[in-house]
Amino acid sequence: MIMQISPDTSFSHDAPANVLSSRHLPFPTSEVLQPRRPLTVSQPINFHKELDNLTSTQELIHGQLGSIMSKLDGLSPPISDTEPVTVNQTNSNPNGPPLAGWVQQDPLLADGSDRINIVQSSSPPFHVSPSTHSDNLFSSNVLRLGTLNVRSLVSPTKQLNLFSILLSRALHGIILTETNLCSPAHRYICNPYLNSYDYHSWFTHSPIANRHSGVGIILHSSLAMYVVKKKFFSDRLIGLTLQLPGKRNVLIIGGYVPPVSSSNRSIIADCYSTLISWIRSAHLSDHSVLLGGDLNADLEIFLKQLTAAHPGSSPLNPLFKFLHEQNFDDLCELDSSSLLPSPTFRSSSSGSLSRLDYIWISPFFPVPHLWSSVLDLTDIISTDHFLIIAHFDFLELKDHHAPSYMKQRQRCRTSYDFHSASPAQKESFASTISTTLPNASSFPRITPLNQLWHQFKLSLLSASRSCFPRVNISLTRPKDIPHELQPYTRLNNSLSHFLMALRRKANISQLQHAWSRFFVDFKPNFLRLFSDQVCLLNNLPDPLKLDEIFILSNLSFDEFRTQFKKSLRKLKKFLSAGLTLEFKKFKTTSMKSAIAERNENFYENKGKFISSSLNRERRCIVLDRVLVVDISDGPKLLVAPEEIKAAAITHFQNVVGPSVSPFDSLSALPPRWKKRYAPLEQFQESLYDPVMAHISILELREVISLSPTHKAPGPSSIPYEWFRVLPDAALEFLCELMN
Repeated sequence: MIMQISPDTSFSHDAPANVLSSRHLPFPTSEVLQPRRPLTVSQPINFHKELDNLTSTQELIHGQLGSIMSKLDGLSPPISDTEPVTVNQTNSNPNGPPLAGWVQQDPLLADGSDRINIVQSSSPPFHVSPSTHSDNLFSSNVLRLGTLNVRSLVSPTKQLNLFSILLSRALHGIILTETNLCSPAHRYICNPYLNSYDYHSWFTHSPIANRHSGVGIILHSSLAMYVVKKKFFSDRLIGLTLQLPGKRNVLIIGGYVPPVSSSNRSIIADCYSTLISWIRSAHLSDHSVLLGGDLNADLEIFLKQLTAAHPGSSPLNPLFKFLHEQNFDDLCELDSSSLLPSPTFRSSSSGSLSRLDYIWISPFFPVPHLWSSVLDLTDIISTDHFLIIAHFDFLELKDHHAPSYMKQRQRCRTSYDFHSASPAQKESFASTISTTLPNASSFPRITPLNQLWHQFKLSLLSASRSCFPRVNISLTRPKDIPHELQPYTRLNNSLSHFLMALRRKANISQLQHAWSRFFVDFKPNFLRLFSDQVCLLNNLPDPLKLDEIFILSNLSFDEFRTQFKKSLRKLKKFLSAGLTLEFKKFKTTSMKSAIAERNENFYENKGKFISSSLNRERRCIVLDRVLVVDISDGPKLLVAPEEIKAAAITHFQNVVGPSVSPFDSLSALPPRWKKRYAPLEQFQESLYDPVMAHISILELREVISLSPTHKAPGPSSIPYEWFRVLPDAALEFLCELMN
């Protein structure tokens, strides 16, 4: 697999030693490798068999390389165990030393070949285990999708470094462009790394070697599990249809448009027309679209042409024009100094910077976008393009599940109950937040607001999972139990479950262990509700002396267990009677409150009194037929409910259309309208000072203390009660976030 020739070259007519002649490693002898018969001219060439043989050869070479480097490591100066190995996050120093664990490469070569120069560490190339990496991606609250022009992916060294980037950046998926792959080598890219780390790949290929072609998509299993359809256009475009939870479909398109030249005009036109056709077809099918890749076109030039009074003779980019008309969002990173989109390409000849790589999403994309980042990784992998990473809210995707999935999960959701938590658990919640939440002042000034809020939300949700009691809430049988009575029902149910579990206890040690664990939580909850019934608990056996009581009773274990159940059934009858009484009290109180409210509305709010007295149901207009006229085939009458819903959504999404105003700022308006939009003189700017003043922690505490309780949390899944126990560090972080 380590080679310097094109993958479409026949490996049968070149001996492996010749293929690896320029490497610095000796090829294994015939005692290591099985000898092969040379193929005659009349025999057909089996590419799959040859590539399998080459893959096994690579594994042997990697094993020998590890043993050789471990011996050479003894000759190098020892590295302190206390000194951590850090990974350069921004790679702002391209002339600095290469990162540990990466294979240093030559500058970008024309044929895409690579040569091993230096290996700084004898440790394995990946410092994270496959199981740990998969668990981190599945449990992550941030979805990371990237795009990168790799400038040929033929070399196994570049494949190794690419996959190291994939793991170090914890990417759920990446779009790769200009891979320059031929058949059948595109089927073996990054093997066996993909299988080990639960990644799946889709690559296009060309019949002949082509320097400016090839595109591919690599997705982790957390996203690849939703792929239902794939399509390709030549070796330029690839599309994957994902059926996300909640019956939401997404089309991920990876594209590589060749550079503008006289010989590529027809190819560029075909790429643009195919992309526009795919996006239009996705909109008609109610699919959201994510487009990423190297488009080899500068958006800033298009925007200048669009806003210029005299655009000139050069035509507008048809793809950018279509994306602008369809209100697509350009997920770019803003530069801190110029507040302009960060460049994604550095010319190797002139050193000039420009934007050629993009990630676009259609309006109403089902997964909310948080922020984007651009990373210069040219000191890690030989390419003149930068890596773009778009961060999305993975929690939004996990909160919507398809009905079939919910049926498999017994239609229930998990909640973490704050009201049933003990004071010690609430203190642990606050201390966990203090240790996990970073200092707000340590973040860069230009850190996106979504990134700060997501960090705050992640800290609170993680602390709640580790500290608060877990409650499974059924979605098929909702329990209309008021929160005032939930402690009674929870206490009664816990005792019922313990009585049923006693039949599985086979000896006294199991019984004593189960009773000790149950009694520790049951006793404080019981005394909190029935403080005057301590005598009922005193009649129960002490968990620490249960073994002695069993020995003194001279009973068999089955007889002793029966007597033990009888003592608990007395307590069970008391709890059942108390629960029934509390329900009756609550019902009587609710009826009196409703009658008093209706009598009050009769005198003070006549409209509310009439509405509650009539008990009217909410009415709405139901569309049973829709006539669509703006289609090429002529007017069409829709009667199917699914088609009517899709047509209505499409109409209201596109009825307004994009803005066609020729003015991009207030200064460009005519004098008549400039006066209309000018600030009013009677309002002083100091009027806004109290509104724009920074929020203090005292003001925030006052607002939190006045917030309502027992309210359902919103999309953030954070109820108001959690804010009441936040530590000072978390409140300072929240103030910085609001200000």
